[in-house]
Amino acid sequence: IHATPEASSVGQALLFMVVTHLVFFLVALLPIVLIALVTMGFSLRGGRGLAVISSLVASFGGAFVIGILVYFLFVVMWGLITHLLLKLGGKPACGLGRTFHALTYSCGGNVLCAIPWCGMYMVPIGAIWWTVNATVMVKQAQQVSGGRAAFAVISFPAVVLTALVGLIVWGLIT
Repeated sequence: IHATPEASSVGQALLFMVVTHLVFFLVALLPIVLIALVTMGFSLRGGRGLAVISSLVASFGGAFVIGILVYFLFVVMWGLITHLLLKLGGKPACGLGRTFHALTYSCGGNVLCAIPWCGMYMVPIGAIWWTVNATVMVKQAQQVSGGRAAFAVISFPAVVLTALVGLIVWGLIT
């Protein structure tokens, strides 16, 4: 956290995180999309080929944009809840902006997701790495104990993960 620009805005920090993940996801998904497009292009003849390829591009593009928006909203909620939990335990050393700096500038561990063909399998490892980095950076930025930083940083992702698993199990048993 010492190397991160303290004077940067929350918007710049969020932009850094979004651009970083855009690059990771594009590098990981581009070979898959290109092979799908080439395969579809060679296998379809006549006027249908262009329609199928354009619908495939629109599907991938739409899913990509929605995924980035959901990711962005998750990080905004994560930052707000992390800072709220820090404040419940006492006054943190810095404001909400520094909490966002710690969460967004610590996303480098997700570089594992950029590995073409197997990046999607690295998401759990990248997420754990990002959370550990964020915990260390929040601890240093807000000058709180490691336990307090870990509780504040891990709480929101843990609740979201538990809810997702619960929804999947509920969907399977009903």
